[in-house]
Amino acid sequence: MATSSVSKGCFVFKPSAKKKKKTLDLESYFIDGCEDARSSELRFELCQDLWDQIKTETEILQDELNRKVLDSLLEFTKK
Repeated sequence: MATSSVSKGCFVFKPSAKKKKKTLDLESYFIDGCEDARSSELRFELCQDLWDQIKTETEILQDELNRKVLDSLLEFTKK
């Protein structure tokens, strides 16, 4: 009886340091390449404030949801 083998390979080559894409931090993303630096800074600050507000509201909502789920589960187990 003859046996045969089929193999597949996947190879990944990391790009050299020269070809790597430079990543900008969030503030640089808003400010770089803009003619009016002050409006870019204001836009960045507004974005940060809104993001913080969204994050806070999301955390509050998730806490309330978790509390309701656990209360419902506790009530269900008492029955």
